[in-house]
Amino acid sequence: MSERLLKISGKRAETFLQQVVTSDISSLKSGESLSSLLFNRDGILLDAITLKKREKGFLVLCSNAKKMRLVKSWLKELSNGYIIFDEDILAKINGPVIIGGQTSTFDKLHPHLSPGDSLPLRGAGATNKEHRIARLPRCEAWPERIKERGKDIKTIYKEYPELFSLSKPYFVGQKRLKEVVSPHKNHKKRAFFYEEKEGKLKKTPLYPEHLRRGAKISPFAGWEMPIFYTSIIEEHQAVRRTAALFDIGHMGIIEIKGKGATSFLDIVTTNYVWWLKDKESFYSFVLNPDGDVLDDVMIYRKNGKNYLLVCNCINQEKIWNWLNVVNSKQYLIDEDYPQKEIKEKVILRNLSKQSAGKEQKTILALQGPNSLLVLKRIIAEGGLRRLEKLQKREFIETAIAGREVIIACAGYTGEKIGFELFLSSADSGLIWNLLLKEGEGLGVIPAGLGARDSTRTEAGFPLWGKELAGKFNISPIEAGAGFYVKFHKPWFVGREVLLRKKLRKRIISFEMTERAIPREGYPVIFKNKRIGEVTSGTFSPFTEKYIGLAYLNIEYSD
Repeated sequence: MSERLLKISGKRAETFLQQVVTSDISSLKSGESLSSLLFNRDGILLDAITLKKREKGFLVLCSNAKKMRLVKSWLKELSNGYIIFDEDILAKINGPVIIGGQTSTFDKLHPHLSPGDSLPLRGAGATNKEHRIARLPRCEAWPERIKERGKDIKTIYKEYPELFSLSKPYFVGQKRLKEVVSPHKNHKKRAFFYEEKEGKLKKTPLYPEHLRRGAKISPFAGWEMPIFYTSIIEEHQAVRRTAALFDIGHMGIIEIKGKGATSFLDIVTTNYVWWLKDKESFYSFVLNPDGDVLDDVMIYRKNGKNYLLVCNCINQEKIWNWLNVVNSKQYLIDEDYPQKEIKEKVILRNLSKQSAGKEQKTILALQGPNSLLVLKRIIAEGGLRRLEKLQKREFIETAIAGREVIIACAGYTGEKIGFELFLSSADSGLIWNLLLKEGEGLGVIPAGLGARDSTRTEAGFPLWGKELAGKFNISPIEAGAGFYVKFHKPWFVGREVLLRKKLRKRIISFEMTERAIPREGYPVIFKNKRIGEVTSGTFSPFTEKYIGLAYLNIEYSD
């Protein structure tokens, strides 16, 4: 028997093959096999194959030696990212993987089968606990039989629909089936709709501490939050010169766990989640199927099966609902392909709610040059060295005063040195007061949302509802955050619509030449022509300038 067998291995072997072959391999267990097809960028069949999952990687049986060499070359190019495989030239398959060839026989792959037997196949309608039997000829005979009927993907789909999992978010050639498979035929999935509901103002666990310290409390996005303690200017200066401590317990904290957690987040957010390593985080966006921004979020990877997603307080309920409806597989995530859905459900928990019980979490933000010095005074001995080595977007799990905490090197103020602390809501008062006590000699003071807004405006960071989404429906690209939208991913929710959106305007930073605060909604005029509108404005006590952000017509934004 000539060489027909390939070995695909590496951390991304499964997700790589899932995007390359037409069948769904997500529920295959070690030792199980299925039949599938490989197509090129033009929707022409490369080969009919059989896949077998092993403990580490997969075996791919090709129809003959010539096809094996073709398939191996094709897979290597896809893995390296150097080949166009889709009408969208930005897309890349999720690699790399390790590809090797072996000399083997069909019987090594299927020792239990005899000539003429049908191949066990997990089809689109199969459950995790059962196999469908594909009444097909042996795989080495498929190419000849298919050739007689035409090798185009549309023709083959009509003859062998069981070899196509249309519910997969993506596979090479999938887009060419749009004309064959009616997008709205017989599907019962619903469109996501969320309506904001007004309720009682909520309070963070630290609300009594804010009252005790004389904070100015005002409503903010459904929460009673401290706006300032002494003054916004003083607290802004502390962030830039010493350090300031913020209560950001109004933010949503959602836990995503399970084998499919990475794939789930890679589908529902715009950044490339597979890049994250353990104890790393990054910024991303959550879009709806129309390509509109539901929220901008931070994603923290504890490990490949355990993540935290932090969202804005104003969108907490909406994001929680959206993640759950995607997880249910009962709602549309792509209006052009309603069959699409996540492949493996995940476990979702809202850790910012009281329903989480003892697991309820809150967040503190310690921002400013002296913030590291303060943490070094109170961190558990075993965490000191790791804290000193912590880089931007990294985090550690350690303890303060015997209480478990996550310390992340992150922030929303633009400071080079800043940390966010995830901790139990029950421990928040103790650690809040400990940070202020130990930081008193270093100039650390409590700060409210006023300084948080002025520092983020000074840094040019967008705020959802102003420089992102909002009344102008500002896209991440228009907000100047296109770096966090990875169009090289073949598909994520909202990708195609966002990619087609015309760039109309852009967010820019500016400073005033006069002593006046630019207010939200003020028009921007150039040569007696309105070219945009102010979205945020403030006085920067650090630079002593009046600054702001504005949404300008694209031709005036450079």
